[in-house]
Amino acid sequence: MKPRTANLTSATLDEFHKNMGSGKPFGIIMKTVKGLGVSYMENQVGWHGKAPNDEEYEIAADAFDEWMDSQEFDESDIEE
Repeated sequence: MKPRTANLTSATLDEFHKNMGSGKPFGIIMKTVKGLGVSYMENQVGWHGKAPNDEEYEIAADAFDEWMDSQEFDESDIEE
């Protein structure tokens, strides 16, 4: 099953915005995958909070772009 990142993010932000200013506590708890789409970072806790060097960044950015291109999103979930 492919992750539904755009749908989940859109729905989560909608709920967040509905609750803003209500005075009620609100939290967002999400199950995420660290480094999703970047093979050498995915699920590697050592990358959490660590910045890649320039070469690692370029590799990660290209890998993430490829991963995003492979996902299927409903156009209504993606803001321009």
